[in-house]
Amino acid sequence: MINFTPSYFNDIYPWPNEILNSFNPMEMVFCHDSDLEVSALWPYFSDSNFLAKLAGFPKREYNEINGQLHGKDPRGQWIEEWTWTEGVGVLQTHDFYKGVVRYFRSIVLIEKIEPTGSRVHLYLGMVPKNLISKMMLGMQGRKIMKMVPQLMGKMEEYARAKKSKNFLQDQIRFTDEQNRRIQHHISQLRSIGFEGKILEKFESYIRETDDDLLSKIRLLPLISKWEAKKNDVISLFLHAADIGLLDLRWEAICPHCQNTRQSFNHLSELPLTSSCAPCQIDFNLTGSNALEVAFQVNPAIRSLDIRPFCSSAPTHRPHIKLNQEVNNNSTKTIPTRLEVGRYRMRIKGEMNFNLLDIGPEESRKELVWNLKNTDTNYQIGNFPLIKLENETGKPETFILESVIEDQNVLRPVDLFNFPTFRRLFPSESIAEGIPLEIGTQHILFTDVVGSTNFYKQVGDTIAFIEIRKHFNKMYELVENDNGIVVKTIGDAVMASFRSPKDAFSCAEKVQLYFSSNNEETKLRLRATIHSGQCMAINGDKGIDYFGTTVNLAAKIQSLANAGEIVITEDVSNDPVLSEYLNGLPYATEELEFPSTKQGSTLLTTKYKIS
Repeated sequence: MINFTPSYFNDIYPWPNEILNSFNPMEMVFCHDSDLEVSALWPYFSDSNFLAKLAGFPKREYNEINGQLHGKDPRGQWIEEWTWTEGVGVLQTHDFYKGVVRYFRSIVLIEKIEPTGSRVHLYLGMVPKNLISKMMLGMQGRKIMKMVPQLMGKMEEYARAKKSKNFLQDQIRFTDEQNRRIQHHISQLRSIGFEGKILEKFESYIRETDDDLLSKIRLLPLISKWEAKKNDVISLFLHAADIGLLDLRWEAICPHCQNTRQSFNHLSELPLTSSCAPCQIDFNLTGSNALEVAFQVNPAIRSLDIRPFCSSAPTHRPHIKLNQEVNNNSTKTIPTRLEVGRYRMRIKGEMNFNLLDIGPEESRKELVWNLKNTDTNYQIGNFPLIKLENETGKPETFILESVIEDQNVLRPVDLFNFPTFRRLFPSESIAEGIPLEIGTQHILFTDVVGSTNFYKQVGDTIAFIEIRKHFNKMYELVENDNGIVVKTIGDAVMASFRSPKDAFSCAEKVQLYFSSNNEETKLRLRATIHSGQCMAINGDKGIDYFGTTVNLAAKIQSLANAGEIVITEDVSNDPVLSEYLNGLPYATEELEFPSTKQGSTLLTTKYKIS
């Protein structure tokens, strides 16, 4: 159990020696008991931005200078640093170089109280700059002593109700012109076809959400909150951006802290690389997780003061479970609340890492982490005690993070594979010479069989009309199965799908429509499907897909005849599609195709549909 005295906190987090040369710190410790579990309280009590909002503190200005976070508010200017272990505690420090305060720090520690309760400890320490500031801090201290217990009680109320922290701004004012613009744009969206709850929730979100939370709108978390369909929400935001209510942004995301490092209006502005000074790394922007799609409210719609009340690093880096600096030639032992799962262990500024697997059956509960061991996979039980060893001649920051990818991130490929995006933003193009990794794609190629003879038989005019009708039908069939037409080449179509099942379902419908029994069309098609890694590039007709997967999907067209679908083993191995294929009545034939690897072949299966 944590000892309820300042000395306990000072033992764990000693004051820097140079800070206490002139004045002793003014210290306050607060304690709050709750019947809620630690996991329920942590998101609220570790969020200093939320606490500052509740307290009515002024907003702060932040700038990064030489990799350090500099803050500014009426108290002065400072360098801000953070240390935390998720579910255990968080320390923030303000080292002032201008203003009435010399140094400030706050510490939150949460402990479990049996059987199911928790106890939250909040420590505040301030060192005055001179005698005048000592008197001022003394007067403020009396207000703080009265205010903090009330705030802690209110934070528990939010945690108990799982209440949103997004709507705390007292007054959000709109000019008459801004109100007219909002009403006009909502009317536009209604005329496009959006209505009911989704449009009401969207308008409320734009009007009522706090300023600092609208600087970067992530739409995926809104889907469950609004009880809406994913495609409907994405489509709504894209249309809102098209009419000028929102701005579409492409954000460069640091792979370590996962914060925005650069923001671009258009993909054509992308450089090959970016950097993160706080994390001390450079990183490539062509990776599949390097970019995030976000939205902002257009300044003509709402004037935003996006300054935060506090930077609250743990809140903006939820994937980081432990962030601890260890002095040179020193050790630090850290209790954790790490649960079952896989984690990365790395040192700030380094790209290499170790892996930590926490399993319920592991009996060992203590781990020694030093800088000598690299590319190591550790196994240990949950809630381990971790000893951090720094045997170097300089301070090092130890970081332990979850390997689970953030499911709330909208990636560029999510829009590339969305028909509405391609229709509304046809001029959006990737910077010349930059290939973006877009992960596994399921590529369908179709081609008109015997097109040369068809042109000779019916003449150019009728042939052109039939081919155009064929393209229109292909767009319809592709989009009905959650796909997009990437491009057309002559009378061929290249499409991409979200799953092998969607790709085959579309190809099947294509062959059933373009069959000899259908009097609406005189065309017959062949179809092929292959799955694999792809890249997005700037093509002649917009965003194009490129790579070995695309080449193979096109090359195996030679195996297919009219009315047939040929799929590779990479497609047929998908369990959902495999189950579907087992129930089909079509005749099949297994064929081999020369692989890109010398001396090997690619196994394919042909389905004779019509």
